[in-house]
Amino acid sequence: MKLQLVLASLLIAGSALVAPAIADDDPEAALRERFRPICADQAVRDKLVADMIAQGGEYEQATAKWDIDILCEQIDLPTDPVNDTADPADDATHTNWIYDARWSPDGTRIATAGRDKTVRLWDAATGKSFQRLDIGALEPARPDDMAGTVRHVRFLDGGKSLVVTADMHPVRVLDIETGKPIAELPFTPPAEGWFAGPLIETTASGLVLIGGDGAGVTVYDWAAKKTRYTLPGTPNETAQLAASDATGLLAMTASAG
Repeated sequence: MKLQLVLASLLIAGSALVAPAIADDDPEAALRERFRPICADQAVRDKLVADMIAQGGEYEQATAKWDIDILCEQIDLPTDPVNDTADPADDATHTNWIYDARWSPDGTRIATAGRDKTVRLWDAATGKSFQRLDIGALEPARPDDMAGTVRHVRFLDGGKSLVVTADMHPVRVLDIETGKPIAELPFTPPAEGWFAGPLIETTASGLVLIGGDGAGVTVYDWAAKKTRYTLPGTPNETAQLAASDATGLLAMTASAG
């Protein structure tokens, strides 16, 4: 959200914008305090959204309400990171883009997937990486310069294992303790030239959902070591997958067009 547009909208919103004295050297804190009474008053909040839409261009027309909602939901989140001890050395972190990051079920670890063809495990308490899994060193389904780029990672089996998808690689389950592959899960690409690592999702009950690019969604039961069922694909890319253990429902989205 553009700061200039926010401040202009704040001035239009009127009396609700009287803010307590905040040090000039902390503009983010000042902006939070200006927004606090707005977030507490739905009528003022709605007026601010209308003012932003009236003043703004195409972007603001599409996102003004979303921007304000997000700001209000996050207004009391701390701005300082819990861990600010990142080590920039190549052997301590990813060396290229990070495509995915997931918490372990117990909240003590984070798994990340990278373009550098690795998965890393991080200690949430210290912010340090303690394990590096070299997916690029494993045998691809077919050779290519991009083979091994890791797209998605999910914890499985109570956090004992990881499900990993990478470009031109089979869907693999890796043991966290050893870092070694322990299984390959069934997935049929929708076309011969397909290469991207498919979407995955896991549930606390041990199901693994695999799908993407119109290939359908395979629901694999890890405990039973077999496919439960397969859903037909969508005409376009399956953009996201989500499953609810509480309701037993699966949600899918697809690109328009």
